[in-house]
Amino acid sequence: MQEAWCVKGDFNAILHPDGRIGGKEIQHMEIKDFTCCLEDGELVEVRTTWAFYTWINNTVWSKIDRVLANNYWFRDMEYTHPATTIEGLSNHTPLKIIFPTCPKSNSKFILRGPLRQLNIDKFADQGLARASEEEIGNDSRTTSINTIDRELMAKEKACRENYMRILQSSLSFIMQQSEVTWLNQEDPCTKPFMAKMKQRQVQAYVYSIKDEVGNVVEGFGNVAQGEPQAANTINN
Repeated sequence: MQEAWCVKGDFNAILHPDGRIGGKEIQHMEIKDFTCCLEDGELVEVRTTWAFYTWINNTVWSKIDRVLANNYWFRDMEYTHPATTIEGLSNHTPLKIIFPTCPKSNSKFILRGPLRQLNIDKFADQGLARASEEEIGNDSRTTSINTIDRELMAKEKACRENYMRILQSSLSFIMQQSEVTWLNQEDPCTKPFMAKMKQRQVQAYVYSIKDEVGNVVEGFGNVAQGEPQAANTINN
């Protein structure tokens, strides 16, 4: 499937050996079918914060409610934050999903202007190659008439060098156009690879933590402000 999709709910299945406390011991066959299902659907579990076990029955605690998504979901969505909430009348712990905006880097792409000017200087007029070629021909004919004119010979050499430089620029421009065409058509492996890279990147983000007194701190900005204080608490 080449589109983003996300699944949330009660799957009534264990995914890992630590997915249940109490009751019968978890068998491999309990995990195998659900694992194969996720592999066939190319789904992975989205990390959930707070309560680990989502279903409670007095003596048994199980993790059977979860959020699943494919790689394209991580590519198209900035950040997906599932979190458990306070239990209600049901013996299932509710799951909520929010989509906060990821923090942006402070760096700016300052080369846009210079690169645009470089493109204009080097590739804007491919007609220069034809003009330079004609100038070489004119100088060559003149030089053949007066072979002892050193000034004309030097001019012819300069024209040849200029022609080779322009020709090289034209070839480089054609190569760039070919690369753009390839990017537009896209390598079949590129999208999944970039989606996987973004998935690994967002998994490193910390959206919510608990401070030293146990209060929940949410939001990338609030977490960032609390990091120095948390580090001092750990060091002390």
